[in-house]
Formats: sequence, C-alpha cells, structure tokens
Amino acid sequence: MPANNFDSTVIECACKALGHFAAIASTTDMEFVEEHFYKPTVPWLNDSKSEMRRLTAVCILQTLLDNAPALFYANKTETLKQLFGAIKDSKLSIR
Repeated sequence: MPANNFDSTVIECACKALGHFAAIASTTDMEFVEEHFYKPTVPWLNDSKSEMRRLTAVCILQTLLDNAPALFYANKTETLKQLFGAIKDSKLSIR
C-alpha cells in the first residue's frame, strides 16, 4: 500500500479501540497488548520507507502511554529515544 494512499482516521479509530481495551485489560490481556502491539512499534518507528507504519506506531504509542503507562517503565529510555526520533520527523502527520 503506497504511503499516500491510506486513511489516518482508520488508524486513529483502531487505536481508540486499543486504548479502551488496554484501560480495562487484565494482567494476561496486558501481556498480549505488550507482545502484539507495543513491541512491534519500535521497528515500525525506524521504517523510513513506510509512512503508514510510522504513523501507526506513533498512534499506538500515544494510545498506550495514555491508557497503559506501566508498559513503558521497563524500556522507558529506549522508547523515549524512539519517540524523539518521531518528533524530529519531517512529515507533519508523524510529528
């Protein structure tokens, strides 16, 4: 899928659902969220070829920071480095 041919509102809607799930999740559910949503965001933030993946990673991280901040305590230094890379991105949609 080309970078210019996606709808960011779909990504935002999916992240909103993820945020609701993370807010009410049990310990087992949080392990699922960490494994399948949080961990893939690090390589996605570094993917300079896909704007869609970078935007998705930023939206997922923002949602999880709001609804499940405990996920970030173990890897806070690495996550913050990745997020500052996204803040410096030249594309406004990523910032």
